[in-house]
Amino acid sequence: MTRTSIITDLIRKNGYTTYLEIGVATGENIRGVATVPGLHIVGVDPAPLCEFVTDPVDSDTFFASNTETFDLVFIDGCHLEAQVDKDIAHALSVLNDGGTIVMHDCNPAIYEHATEDWLLAEWNGTVWKSATKLRCTDASVTLRVVDTDYGCGILTRGRSRLYTGADVDTCLTWDYFDAHRRDILDLIAPEEFTRLYL
Repeated sequence: MTRTSIITDLIRKNGYTTYLEIGVATGENIRGVATVPGLHIVGVDPAPLCEFVTDPVDSDTFFASNTETFDLVFIDGCHLEAQVDKDIAHALSVLNDGGTIVMHDCNPAIYEHATEDWLLAEWNGTVWKSATKLRCTDASVTLRVVDTDYGCGILTRGRSRLYTGADVDTCLTWDYFDAHRRDILDLIAPEEFTRLYL
């Protein structure tokens, strides 16, 4: 199970017709999503490397002028906590009723993948901190992270049970997060994603 299969399965299951991808890069993901017939696709990336980028700007600039709403928003742009926080807030503001946000890179395997600085070839940045803050502080949304493809967060509107094992500042330290990630992220196996969402 990959981020692409998760996204396309959600689109097909829910009959979604509008899709926004933040952070298209070389188009590896969006190319697969585009195989869904009849899907209106908007791709945002300030450094376009493929034909699927419709808006060659950063996400803040895009959202400042955007007037569309979307059934599914995929967040995979700047991997730093402050920007991910903004992308989440913006995505929620343009999400249609019954829509879903998918967030990539929520579950980095090791510390070197989970820092602000790009230390190794594989890097997830600090998306995990944005996911952690949602799970600790925002009961108006539900976030579960599928334990595959570096952690694919499934974010929907609707009240949820917050993580209360420690205060948010403690949860945002790597050692605590690493030891308690299953509960903090509400990690689910791919099979459980299928049961819960499909």
